[in-house]
Amino acid sequence: MTGVLNMTNVYGLVVAKNEEHRYLKEFIEHHQDIFDGLFLFNDHSTDNTVQICSDYGVLVRDAGSETFMDHEGEFRFAAWQAFEEAMKPNEQDWVFAIDADEFLVSQEGDPRKALHSTIELAEYLDYIVVKMKVDEIWDIIDSKCFYRNDGLWNKIKASRLFKYQPNGRWNMKAMGCGSAPTYAKLDPFRTNNINLMHFGYAREEDRKIKYDRYANLKNHGHNNNHIMSIIRRPVLKQYEGNVPDWVING
Repeated sequence: MTGVLNMTNVYGLVVAKNEEHRYLKEFIEHHQDIFDGLFLFNDHSTDNTVQICSDYGVLVRDAGSETFMDHEGEFRFAAWQAFEEAMKPNEQDWVFAIDADEFLVSQEGDPRKALHSTIELAEYLDYIVVKMKVDEIWDIIDSKCFYRNDGLWNKIKASRLFKYQPNGRWNMKAMGCGSAPTYAKLDPFRTNNINLMHFGYAREEDRKIKYDRYANLKNHGHNNNHIMSIIRRPVLKQYEGNVPDWVING
């Protein structure tokens, strides 16, 4: 697909491990028509993650010796270098750092159109970074999504969309380094036109895995109360905006 914004392409940069039985097919189907290319950096998957992505035409590179859990900063930086080598972006292009259990949506309708209009406005105002809201989906009942609306969970915003700059550097923290290069920490353009729905906590088994993972890491990079809240009784609110088709279709 060719970009529509002065030949600007918007690429999805994805990192993933063992996503076969979660939302991987739905993720690819949802985003193939939104982004001008999807690149996945595979973190030593032992299931069919790579095969599924390849079947859908997603460009995949495998991780080297470092894994996400060994050192997130090293892993993310390796993913960035592999992305540059594989996709060969130029300085007109934009990058969206997104996980395989996150879905870009827009309350204005077509998310691709909303994505490009957001970039167009950001560039007009001389911004190279865009920050948006992230809704943590905690349950799906009868094709309706319910998001976490207490504590830190209803305040999450992320600078995931940024204009490409070559040789980006990374915050080399062992965990909690962020999903984007350090230059994406610059003053961002804040938008309500697009947002992310994160389904990583939508199933009870996933919540338990995430709690066990972070609770057993010495340097997890997260607020301890935030981690404990994963297994506490949440305050949920029904998500009223547009949702991905797979949610509606069951």
